[in-house]
Amino acid sequence: MSRDYSKRQAVVIIHGIGEQRPMQTLRGFVNGIVTTTNRYGQKYWNKPDRMSDSFELRRLTAPGDNRNWPTTDYFEYYWAFNMRDTKYRHVLNWFLRLLFTWPWYIPSRMRLVWWASWVLLVVAVTAALTGWITPTGENAEAFGWSVSALSLMSVALLNTIFLGYIGDAARYLSPNPDNIAQRQVIRRDGVKLIRKLHKSGKYGRIIIVGHSLGSVIAYDILRFVWDEFRNTSPTSDSIQYQNCIQAIKTLISEKSGDSQSSFARHYQDLQKQLWRAERERGSKWLVTDLVTCGSPLVHASILLASSPSDLVKRQRERELPTCPPRSQEREDSFTYHRPDSKGSGRSTGATTLLHTSAPFACVRWTNLYFDADLIGGPLSSVFGAGIRDIRVEPERKGARKRHWNWLYFLGFTPMSHCMYWKPPKACQLRKALPPKTWNAIRRLRGAMQVNDMNLVTFE
Repeated sequence: MSRDYSKRQAVVIIHGIGEQRPMQTLRGFVNGIVTTTNRYGQKYWNKPDRMSDSFELRRLTAPGDNRNWPTTDYFEYYWAFNMRDTKYRHVLNWFLRLLFTWPWYIPSRMRLVWWASWVLLVVAVTAALTGWITPTGENAEAFGWSVSALSLMSVALLNTIFLGYIGDAARYLSPNPDNIAQRQVIRRDGVKLIRKLHKSGKYGRIIIVGHSLGSVIAYDILRFVWDEFRNTSPTSDSIQYQNCIQAIKTLISEKSGDSQSSFARHYQDLQKQLWRAERERGSKWLVTDLVTCGSPLVHASILLASSPSDLVKRQRERELPTCPPRSQEREDSFTYHRPDSKGSGRSTGATTLLHTSAPFACVRWTNLYFDADLIGGPLSSVFGAGIRDIRVEPERKGARKRHWNWLYFLGFTPMSHCMYWKPPKACQLRKALPPKTWNAIRRLRGAMQVNDMNLVTFE
């Protein structure tokens, strides 16, 4: 007797830069997201991951009740082991390219860092050329020993930061010949994982969550795998499907009258309806949501392109999908018509199909960011008003007054980049900010909508 997977869904979490260990991101993510426990008091079952080719990975399954929320399988796409042997030249080439970008091309959130880098570079070069930092006389020997000790510590720190962390971003975001092999393997394995989830027949829905550089990888995987599973077979268009298409086109044409947040919420409602209509007419596409956290895609104008105008050009050419899909001049925004014909070759009508760069016609894109997180930021102004940007922060509500003065501001430091689903340990130990009041986790749960039974079942 075969099992019924109609009420089952998959969540794929893609980690960011750094010396990540297998299952490290997945465990922290699931422990933060899952709030219910099974009859044995556990949040999830730990099972073999048959979708991955790695024996280092496991699947964490949070059981549902088959009535109110679906059973959810959590997978980690682990790619860090593919980014090895990074050299300083990889980072230096990428850094110099960014450094010599025109200042008006630099996104506003990174402009201060860009100017600070130039100031430090000028000061360092000036000091080296003039020799004003080199003392003479009695202090020379002590200074030499100090410089040697500092140099050893600096080398260790630079190896960790530049080669272990920044190097991942530098190599993935730079299509230089030295990096093509790594980019190819990371994208190929990611597409392979999503392909296996689609073809397994076990799931009615897939959610992809990307953190930091993982959000860029998630975006790439979606735009590559979409063309493989989108519906290209001419079938009859139902009234519901045509109504969804028309409603979205009307909303796009009239979006000037709505605020960005209002437009994004309305657009996501229509995306949900269109995805269901696509599934009902035979589409095999299962991805309903892309959730990005601390995404560097906010800097796409210099990371994925050479300038803001170059980014717009690539989006217009449909190389880089937007949300909603961006139209070329005098073309429809996200659909085209294919004649429906039978064996005689005579046309019996036309079918409306989503084109190759329209994954975000039916995939909802929600983006979370901290104000203090310089790596991430709002994406709607870069990739389209259909993205629901959510600014997250720690909440004062429920915090004890004697602790909130430092715990509250802990979320507004650079460490906030790592806090999208993990409350500070100090908050948990002192119970000053329990996880349920941690704004980022609640917003992340709401964006994923893992308890939406209507997205995995069809009556």
